[in-house]
Amino acid sequence: MARAAMSATVTMERCARHVTTPSDDRTQTAKAYQWATRIMVVSLEMVLPGLAGNWVDTRLGTKILFTLLGFAAGCTAAVMHLIRMTRADENRNSSD
Repeated sequence: MARAAMSATVTMERCARHVTTPSDDRTQTAKAYQWATRIMVVSLEMVLPGLAGNWVDTRLGTKILFTLLGFAAGCTAAVMHLIRMTRADENRNSSD
């Protein structure tokens, strides 16, 4: 059983060596639209949890507790997502 797993790992490593990343031959406008979309997604990730927290606050009668928790969670998630996106883009650019 362990031998089969080791064989599968070696086969996957051989296959990974032969895979190449295609070059990015899109126009500058297409790249700009991609980044604009990414920025809008990240901004929605920041705002929507805070708005949901505001809705929970009005339903439960609390002052601002869930609004602050929502914005804190949303900002944290958005920053983590932004870091992941920029690292993936850097890795893609460095392999070209």
